[in-house]
Amino acid sequence: MQQVLAILNDLKAGQKTLEAGQARLEAGQTSLEDRQIRLETGQTSLRVDLMARMDRREDMNTKIRDDIAVNFGTADAVRRANDNTREELRALSEVVSLMHRQISRLQTEVEQMKGSA
Repeated sequence: MQQVLAILNDLKAGQKTLEAGQARLEAGQTSLEDRQIRLETGQTSLRVDLMARMDRREDMNTKIRDDIAVNFGTADAVRRANDNTREELRALSEVVSLMHRQISRLQTEVEQMKGSA
């Protein structure tokens, strides 16, 4: 009978050890669940931060593209104005050349008229 009591005591001690181990496992599981929640929260925060940063970068890229487009437009306008100025200068040069010839011819005619008079 004492053997049965000793075995029962051993079983009770083993059961207490198992219960203590189970309590540690449950505490560990709770700790893991808490860490998982913190990880999920951190991941959500990171995603929000990354999206905000990407939006800022996209806005900067858009502004840079707009600046480049404006600068190209300005450069094209300057080039067209320069081309127009060259064309106007060429046309003016032709007119001046024609006027010079006409003046020379008229001057010759005037000299001939003075000589015959």
